[in-house]
Amino acid sequence: MSDEQNEPKNDASFGTANTGGGSGDDSPEPGANVPTPAPTPATDLANFFTTQRIVYGLYALSFLVGPAAIAGLIVAYLVRNDAAPWLQTHYTYLIRTFWISLVYFVIALTSILIFVAPVLLMAVVIWFLLRVVLGWMKMEKGEPIANPESWWLGK
Repeated sequence: MSDEQNEPKNDASFGTANTGGGSGDDSPEPGANVPTPAPTPATDLANFFTTQRIVYGLYALSFLVGPAAIAGLIVAYLVRNDAAPWLQTHYTYLIRTFWISLVYFVIALTSILIFVAPVLLMAVVIWFLLRVVLGWMKMEKGEPIANPESWWLGK
């Protein structure tokens, strides 16, 4: 038996294979090499929305489980460059939220010596929460962050 007889001959139409069976059915034989359709922009966008929600959720969860923010940071770094430009603003915003809050937190902790640490720590917590909530709200509306590199609230 030659190699030509073992391989189905593909017609020009998508998803059909001429296997010589003559059954009249256009569906390919089991195990036939049928190309899978490429993901559409809509499915890519849905995946990024899901990823974006996960990152915002991890940041919110970090108030109960601190290392969750680190997991969110890693995810944001991994997917930022592949996202749509307006979603990239959210990832940049989230990455900067992590690093800036870390700076504010260190400053607040070092201020323990002058007894203003509780006020500064509360300010850092409120600032972090505001950035997470406001960013998440903009993401759900499909809006970019106006100034993702801002040290304040991204406006």
